[in-house]
Amino acid sequence: MNLGSKITGNLNELEQFIDTAPVYYLPIKIMAWLVLFFALILTNLLAVLKWPLYVFVPKNRNSRSSTGVPIDAVSNDQIKSIVEKEDLVVIDFWAKWCGPCVLMDTTLNQVACEYSDSVKVVKVDVSLSSSLAKLYDVRGLPTVLVFKDGIESSRKSGSLTKEQLIQLIESMS
Repeated sequence: MNLGSKITGNLNELEQFIDTAPVYYLPIKIMAWLVLFFALILTNLLAVLKWPLYVFVPKNRNSRSSTGVPIDAVSNDQIKSIVEKEDLVVIDFWAKWCGPCVLMDTTLNQVACEYSDSVKVVKVDVSLSSSLAKLYDVRGLPTVLVFKDGIESSRKSGSLTKEQLIQLIESMS
């Protein structure tokens, strides 16, 4: 399990505790909210500081579909053709300046490699394609859409751990 997935898992558990803890845990819930708040600020700050590196040292990913590599999509036609061709497609709407998105990037790449025979993974950078985010009604980052047989079957907003992403994919298979 990579560091990003561990951090995401811990933050998700903390958020679940906050949502489910009884009222008499209010002081602990407030502390948990503060920890969660500062963790999210820190991840976003790291992403913003890391962002110039993406500009000057771009990844060599293109829209070709090589095995196990997420496809960077920049147009709706590109997404439609992939969704129509493939049985199961996972689309990640993300941004380079988004801390939770950066945490989930390695996880998404690992899942793309491990499930390359059954799932096509597509990434949409909303900084470059904001019109696609509007078209697919994406309101928060990261957001993962799962298409099964050309139809949107599931949608999850927020950073997911590797286990959560795999569970989402396997529930569609």
